[in-house]
Amino acid sequence: MSGTRSRSPTAPAIRRAPASTALLLCAHGSPGSGESLARRAAALGRRLGCTETAGALLYGDPRLEEVVANLSSPRVCVVPLLLSEGTTFAALSDRLQDLGGASRFTLCRPLGTHPRLAAGLLATTEGEARHAGWLAQDLALVLVGHGSRRNPASREATRRLARLVGRAARRVRVACAFLEEPPALDAVLAAAPEQRIVVAGCFSEEGRHARQDVPALIAASGRQVRYLGPIAAAGWADILILDSAARAMAEAGQKMTPKQGEDACLVNR
Repeated sequence: MSGTRSRSPTAPAIRRAPASTALLLCAHGSPGSGESLARRAAALGRRLGCTETAGALLYGDPRLEEVVANLSSPRVCVVPLLLSEGTTFAALSDRLQDLGGASRFTLCRPLGTHPRLAAGLLATTEGEARHAGWLAQDLALVLVGHGSRRNPASREATRRLARLVGRAARRVRVACAFLEEPPALDAVLAAAPEQRIVVAGCFSEEGRHARQDVPALIAASGRQVRYLGPIAAAGWADILILDSAARAMAEAGQKMTPKQGEDACLVNR
């Protein structure tokens, strides 16, 4: 198992945010994730030139309402580190509405819906395989999600991403697995005809599933597996976060000016 070693799918040219704009990264919430989220927001906010940055959790500390209360910027760009426009995204939208709505907040679409997510994941998978000396024709990519028998949006986000990656992949077979519903990850790994497998976690943060459950199942499988970790926490995903923030602010009518010496376009589609 290892982390990602491939280069970012696209090198970004960073635009500055409008004056007096804060960048807020928001995740579902897992123990201990608040500090790392705040650090990530600070790093990305510096690249955008935001006046303030923060990280908030919908369910945990630091809580969304408390973080927003401490932001002095009149405009806040909110990037949800979520994988679908499901119930969690709807809850975020409702809570932002209660805190001021569109008059203060620019809400981006969830990271998992970004049109370049599949391309970035495929490039990362192929780069990991090359680093290991694996041939693409003997490689499978398994996307593992939480899954939920009660909430179909959870599994559909994983399956949708698998379809998109599968359309772009010429030689890599793409499959899905889940932790809370079939097909289970251990069963998918055991049945894979390929000799070598890359596993990517369809999770929005470094929670228990990403850090403990998936690595334990991989270790018990006895297969040759490289684990990429959770998609939303990958370094190359920062490009998509920056792009989402820039486009959302531009669409909201907030003119964005390029940093001196850099291109005007953040990520070419």
